[in-house]
Amino acid sequence: SLALVDRDEDGLAALVSRLPGPHLTVVQDLAVVDAIPALAERVERDLGPVALLINNAGLTVHGPFTEHSREALDRVLDVDLRAPIHLTHACAPQLRQTRGHVVLISSLAGLFGFPLQSTYSASKFGLRGFGQAIRAELAAHGVGVTTVMPGTVGTRFLTRAATVDPETSSVLGDLMKRY
Repeated sequence: SLALVDRDEDGLAALVSRLPGPHLTVVQDLAVVDAIPALAERVERDLGPVALLINNAGLTVHGPFTEHSREALDRVLDVDLRAPIHLTHACAPQLRQTRGHVVLISSLAGLFGFPLQSTYSASKFGLRGFGQAIRAELAAHGVGVTTVMPGTVGTRFLTRAATVDPETSSVLGDLMKRY
């Protein structure tokens, strides 16, 4: 059984329509970190303790760092870094019980600072460091941690990015696709 969480209700429904079996679906914006503990409790109540947690939510904003609004910077950090930390924290007791596994989807931007994606790179560097630290801590409880560092993948991630300059976003998108 899967618990699938997304803020995009239509996208979530489209995904679930392609999957076999009943699943718990929750429409929730993970940037609202205060709601994450209740999410973890609901999953445990409805499906049992979490055995595998995949932190995959992510977004970006393109363009010169100095031109981004504080709100845009905070949203990237909330979704890409704070939400996985808080969700892992909320699910840790369940994961210890099941001797489960945490997967953190980072990025090549967590290995190399990408110009015009400074906050995204910062969040992914942070996620990589978080994964290294909790891997050591949770191993004693039988919980595994994997940090995945993909390059650009064929999703709408780049085209849905909040942006300051659409031309810059296009150039950056083409460059990233080369990786």
